[in-house]
Amino acid sequence: MKTKRDILKEYFVKGAIPTQANFAELIDAAFNVADDGLVKPPNEPLKITAAAPEEGLIQFHRLAPGQGQSQLTWQIKHGSGGKDGFNLVDAGGVTRLFIETGTGNIGIGTDQPGAKLDVRGDARLQLQEEDWKVPTLNDPWVNYSHEYNPAGYFRDSMGMVHLRGLVKKNWTKPEPPRPAFNVDDDDIRGGKMRGGGIRNPLYQDATYQQRLIQWQADKAAWDVEHAVFFGAVSNFTLCQLPPGYRPAYRQLHCVQINPAVAGRVDIDVAGSIVIVVGNGGWVSLDGITFRAAG
Repeated sequence: MKTKRDILKEYFVKGAIPTQANFAELIDAAFNVADDGLVKPPNEPLKITAAAPEEGLIQFHRLAPGQGQSQLTWQIKHGSGGKDGFNLVDAGGVTRLFIETGTGNIGIGTDQPGAKLDVRGDARLQLQEEDWKVPTLNDPWVNYSHEYNPAGYFRDSMGMVHLRGLVKKNWTKPEPPRPAFNVDDDDIRGGKMRGGGIRNPLYQDATYQQRLIQWQADKAAWDVEHAVFFGAVSNFTLCQLPPGYRPAYRQLHCVQINPAVAGRVDIDVAGSIVIVVGNGGWVSLDGITFRAAG
């Protein structure tokens, strides 16, 4: 046991005559490079050398409550069971963590890891995953409604990218309004007579007839445009994934599209999410998963 500094100081106060034993205690109280294997060269990290393959390198102690002596809690050894490596051992001498030199295999609860990660005993893995991120959808695409998943993506702790969302094309053009009537609509369309057999004059109004014909043409054109808008979609880039969320190779995924039939969405190496076969009514991104490059 090393002698405390306050005792060593008493050996060398003014007027004292230190003995050979006092000098021996002073020498033993200091580190010795050759004996202790502890070296701190200039501009280099601290070096600790073990004399034997499984000799302890560092021990961690704590003072026991109400006692003057310390208790061993943990120690670091260089190797175990004939294997070279980093060995973290508890106070009872049991290996809790072992990293084997050469293979890099890690053992938890064992000093003989047989794989990159070898866990012995009960295992429970809890990983903190990142939140869903919101992509910027290219016009005219928007989220379908608040009842369904909004478009989103995230990368899990295993490097897998997950997509979600139900999206559609956003139609903003209003339907042409039918020409307004000043009298009962049904009476006019039916050509009914009013009081005394007099036909409603608006029914024979040439201006109204012209407006009605124009409305019918406008409505027919609107119907065609609406049907085309919400019809088939091909090779449209919906949005872009940032670096770190892109695949190493182009991905082809089968998805659900309106009206509940199969479609195709690709994700290329530049992060483009491309609707290859889709429909303007809606396209589902739910369930698309792939491994991120790198």
